[in-house]
Amino acid sequence: MRKNVFNVSAAGYATLFLFLMLLPLKVYSSNLFHTIQVSSFSNVNDAQEQFDSIANTLDETQLDHLRIEKIGKYYSVRLGKFTDYNLVEKFFSSVESKLPSAVVMKAYIKEERIVKLYSDSSTVKMKEPGDRSSASPALDQAVSIASEDEDKNVRDVRLKENLKEIETLVKNNDYTAAFDIITAEIRQQPDHPDLNAWFGMVLLKMDKPSEARGYLEKATRLSPDIPEFHNGLGYSYFFLKRYDEAIDAFNNALRLDPGHLDALTGLCITYAKNDNKDKAMDIYLKIKNIDKKTSNQLLAIIN
Repeated sequence: MRKNVFNVSAAGYATLFLFLMLLPLKVYSSNLFHTIQVSSFSNVNDAQEQFDSIANTLDETQLDHLRIEKIGKYYSVRLGKFTDYNLVEKFFSSVESKLPSAVVMKAYIKEERIVKLYSDSSTVKMKEPGDRSSASPALDQAVSIASEDEDKNVRDVRLKENLKEIETLVKNNDYTAAFDIITAEIRQQPDHPDLNAWFGMVLLKMDKPSEARGYLEKATRLSPDIPEFHNGLGYSYFFLKRYDEAIDAFNNALRLDPGHLDALTGLCITYAKNDNKDKAMDIYLKIKNIDKKTSNQLLAIIN
């Protein structure tokens, strides 16, 4: 089997999906907030420009918690801090036309990651676009670093490091931080198979199977010989209740890796949900010889 360009381990992908069907899809902690993700940038100057544009476009009453957060090597521009989903949706509808690329998401809001936060104009005068006079020391330092030109080799090294960081974040269930890194990278390399695969997997864990499907389909087209990509695609189809397509995707993964436990698990449950108990039992018997704990859980689901 051909290796990925950046040698992302199969175990890394499996981290996200192993026993996914046997656990709740949503794993968010209670200290998460609803917020609006506007954009992520590898260059802090671009983040500052976006920040300034929003500050000068929206009404001052709409600028609460407008901020730049440094997450990994990226700078994310975000707006708002809500505990109630209905409130953030109502607010988002009022600003969506002015922020066409923005999305509502759940995120940790950590003070140590905020390098710039909008303040009321009665106490702090907002700067004009391009003016860095009111930037924080952390932002000033980042600007000087980001101003250095990057050549292709540097970008490739950065991507390799970020793929490892994405894998670590996923293992720690920090999907929003992984989302930020992938968002910034995939805008620069939209046809990178690993980025598309990770994006689809993270979106699945963020309960967005419809969005995940497109990225996972693209990953399988770009690298059709990676079983984990087909496995992820199978789960996206499953959550969309497109069971026949899920079965095809899981079988594609198994043709590449007949012992792929997660694909076997997904295929077993998909057959059960698709009212094909006999085939589900056939897969169950295969899993029983590989992992007894998983097979016991599957038997309960089948019955």
